[in-house]
Amino acid sequence: MKRTILFAFIIYTFTGCFLKSVHPLVTSETATTIQGIEGTWSSDDQRWTFIRDPKIIPTLNTSGVNFLGSVEIETDENTTVFSDENIYFIIFENLQSQEEDTTLFIGYAGDIGGKQFLDLSLFETGLEDDTFKGAHLFPVHSFSRISINNDNLLIEFLKDNWIKELILNNQVRISHERIPDSFGNEDDQVLITASTPELRKFVEKYSSDERAFEDPIGLNRVNNEL
Repeated sequence: MKRTILFAFIIYTFTGCFLKSVHPLVTSETATTIQGIEGTWSSDDQRWTFIRDPKIIPTLNTSGVNFLGSVEIETDENTTVFSDENIYFIIFENLQSQEEDTTLFIGYAGDIGGKQFLDLSLFETGLEDDTFKGAHLFPVHSFSRISINNDNLLIEFLKDNWIKELILNNQVRISHERIPDSFGNEDDQVLITASTPELRKFVEKYSSDERAFEDPIGLNRVNNEL
């Protein structure tokens, strides 16, 4: 299932817009793990849980969404092993919402320009793929720079507006499309269509440029039992 909210939670939970891409920044072949990130991290308005073992993900959240509907798990007699050892399952919870607002993402982490980056994409459970509505939902990737300092986690998303201005003013070149809104109005939304190698080169160039990133999301460790 491509959740109908897609990345709408970002609009309501965080300020600003985040760069979106058709292709991943980090693939399963280039992904690494991040020491100390597994477990739950929280602030006043949101909670993030990083899990590597899919067997401990809740099968159903309180809204009835089947998180593990399409996770392919290899079974060798009595041992169950997920085939991708560098993948992260990331449960995002919007604590500001009065109703259940929990989303499951797939995350891959990698080193680019000496910084650690997290590639997020919505987890697909297959529940709506065969619906007319589901056929109109398009998966995208978002990217953030991440750092851990003891029990503090900082997540800094690439800033859509700043990078968009560079693109529209021809100050940088990267494959993209300008996307109108649902009514056909040109509002200069930018969807990055660059290949993964081109994307990595672009992000490496700006990996230490603070102007390229949103204000950091600061999270404190809740537990590290996962």
